[in-house]
Amino acid sequence: MPRGRVVRRDANWWAPLNTAYRQFMKANGAKPDRAWLESWFEQHAAATWPNGDQPSVQHAWDHCKCLRTLDQARDYFRQYRARKKDEREAHRDDGTPAGSASSQPPRMHTSHDGSAVEVRVPSQAPERRVSVSGRRRCRSTNGSTLDEEPSPQVPAIETSGGKPSRPQRMASRRSQRSGSCTTATEQEPAAHGS
Repeated sequence: MPRGRVVRRDANWWAPLNTAYRQFMKANGAKPDRAWLESWFEQHAAATWPNGDQPSVQHAWDHCKCLRTLDQARDYFRQYRARKKDEREAHRDDGTPAGSASSQPPRMHTSHDGSAVEVRVPSQAPERRVSVSGRRRCRSTNGSTLDEEPSPQVPAIETSGGKPSRPQRMASRRSQRSGSCTTATEQEPAAHGS
């Protein structure tokens, strides 16, 4: 077998052991101990796995530790499906697609120094005010205006090449297209109160 390759067992390969284990749990109300598994293994392993593909007792014990009764397994999957259905219905009610980034909680990542850092999806980021300093004052993203009084237009701040920088040009074009900006005579303060 090539290294790193996972060998899949045939369907129902563990079935005889699972059945015996679950019958013991149903009859006694508790999981069997390792001594029970070893005695079952001595009696039934050769007949259960005749091709020489017999697991070790330790491998069988590791498998059995994960087993639950059929009722417990059914209940688990019923609860799982009900929880998923509730999540889908909740997203349908609020209009958010179930798989969208805004429907997911913020993820925690580890920074380079090992401390936890919360990463927000763009739709969860706080609203930012949009404006062009020294030229126009625009409406914020929530619709309120930053400056309602029209005043004479102030020329754009010029860069060393004699023309506005690319971000200034792009912001100016956006504000002209939206028509939601008013002119301002002074530059916007660095920190505008919300």
